[in-house]
Amino acid sequence: MSQFWLAFFTKHAFQIGLYEKLPRFEYAYDYRFINWTRPPDDTKYTAPLMFTYKGVRGYDGIRAYDNKEVSPDHHHMEYLINNDGRASHLYGKENLLKFPSESKAYPYADHSIFTSSNRGGIHYMFDNPSLKDRLQQLGAKKDSMFRCAYAFLFRENQAVESITEPFRKRLLTPHNNDTAGHGKQVSPLRIGIGIRAGDKTFDPAFDASLHPSVYQKHTSCASNIEKTFLSKAFPSTAQDDNALLKYPWYAMSESLKTRQMLADAFRQRIVVDTGNAYFHGDCSKHTTGGCDQTHLQQAIIRAVSQLQLFALCNVHIVSNSGFPRVGAMLSDPPYHVYLSNSNRFVEFGNCRYDQPAPLEKVMSVGAGV
Repeated sequence: MSQFWLAFFTKHAFQIGLYEKLPRFEYAYDYRFINWTRPPDDTKYTAPLMFTYKGVRGYDGIRAYDNKEVSPDHHHMEYLINNDGRASHLYGKENLLKFPSESKAYPYADHSIFTSSNRGGIHYMFDNPSLKDRLQQLGAKKDSMFRCAYAFLFRENQAVESITEPFRKRLLTPHNNDTAGHGKQVSPLRIGIGIRAGDKTFDPAFDASLHPSVYQKHTSCASNIEKTFLSKAFPSTAQDDNALLKYPWYAMSESLKTRQMLADAFRQRIVVDTGNAYFHGDCSKHTTGGCDQTHLQQAIIRAVSQLQLFALCNVHIVSNSGFPRVGAMLSDPPYHVYLSNSNRFVEFGNCRYDQPAPLEKVMSVGAGV
């Protein structure tokens, strides 16, 4: 989404290109208002933007167009993968209204900008002096810029919708007001739990070794959020276990074992996919037994399905990972996000409904949003 806004502010058309064995967005999305699809580019344009460059995975040396066929007067590249320093400077300090060249009257007219990124920078844009007036003209808000771009670009396709439909129905089932004593005007509390168990869990043997401790901090946090919500809104039901069970939880994780353990432990109230092993988007590096087009399709279809369901929740407990935070940022504000990791119970906030993590922290920690 940050790269879309980069294209928007620099007055470039926006397209999504991929290289090597990465899943195409078209497997899971239809385009909505603009056609962002792009055929594969010649490697002379993409080679310096690949994570593996000059034969070294994660190459951290100088990257530049050294092919004489690629003119720097017409092509500009930004490599932002794991590059927090450049991302913060680009989005937060560069004059994006005259990027990439302030020396020309129309700097964007004859430049193609190629970017490769796993870093979000929307939060930096609100500190960028060159964008202050433009953001005000747009009526842009920090808590909706990500969601706005996503809604403009993407529509989940039928492959995604067919997967999410049965889970969506369970997650959005109206609250049973008779048991909890809540009025019909009260919206259900839907808690999303995003657990990043690690890339090693794409190995079935490693995944099978996981222990309930992988999720227990998250579910304990969820329980406390429920109780503090009820104690304030409906004090008479705060200690009523039946009332608590009326609020559904949705759990997302790359780990099949984690999802299965959650289903066993919280069968009465959890919405979770327990029947499908998922594939990493970079499946050539993380899939046991090969990586073909079916793996690539399923990798992104299942990932987008999880994001869509996670966005239907109105409280989110997420591991220190960008993926579940994307789903949280696609939900309706105001956001109630709680950030946790494997070392501390909660990094920001203390699992009270009225004390979520500050929006700035949610957007800036880790890879950023």
